[in-house]
Amino acid sequence: MYPCKARTSRKPNFISRLRRLGNDQAGAAAVEFSIVAIPFLFLVCVAIELALILIMRSCLSSALAVAAQEVRVGTVIATGVSNTTSSGSDLDVADFEQLICNNIFLVSTTTCAQQIQVDVRTLSSYNSSSSLNPFSGQTFNANGLCFYSGQAGAIVEVTAYYFWPVPSIPLISMLSTTTSITSGSGTTSGAWFALTSTEIFKSEPDPNIINSGTGC
Repeated sequence: MYPCKARTSRKPNFISRLRRLGNDQAGAAAVEFSIVAIPFLFLVCVAIELALILIMRSCLSSALAVAAQEVRVGTVIATGVSNTTSSGSDLDVADFEQLICNNIFLVSTTTCAQQIQVDVRTLSSYNSSSSLNPFSGQTFNANGLCFYSGQAGAIVEVTAYYFWPVPSIPLISMLSTTTSITSGSGTTSGAWFALTSTEIFKSEPDPNIINSGTGC
C-alpha cells in the first residue's frame, strides 16, 4: 500500500476567480433594472406631461367655447383693452380671462389667470384673416392683442393663449415652445408650451346690444 499523501490546499489563482465572477448571476436583475430604469422613468415623465398638455388643450377649447357663446348672444361685450372696470355686460380683459378660467378644472383660477392671454377682434368676413401672429420664434408679444367684439351682427374672432409651464427636466424641457412673454408690464422669461384655441362666429343682430368701445 502506498502511504497516504497529505492534501495541500492551494488558493485559487486570479484567472479562476475571474471565471467564478463571470459565472456568478447574483444581482444580475438589479444591474439590468438600474440600466433601464433611468430612461424608462424619463419616458414615463414625458408621457405624463404630454397627457396633461392634451387634457389642458381640451379644457381650454371647451372653456373658450362657453365664453365665446356669451359674446355671441350679447351677454358679454368686449369694449376694448383700455377698459379697466366691469359694467354690466361690458367686461374688461381680466374679467373675460377669469370667465374662461372659471370653466377650466385642471388648474386653479388664480394660476389660470396668470398664464392666459386673450384676443377678441372683428373680421370683415369669414374668409378674411386677422393677420395676428403674436409669436416671433419663442417670444410671445401680447402688446398687439385686441379686445373688441364690435357691434351687433359682427363677425368676431376670439382666441385664447394658455402658457403651460414646462419643468426644466431633460427631455421634458424640449417640449417648451415659448421662452419669453412680452406685455405692457415688461418681459417675463421661462419655459412654456403654448396652447391656442380659437372660436369664430357672428354675433346676434340685436339692436339693443351697443358696444361703446373702439376697435383695434
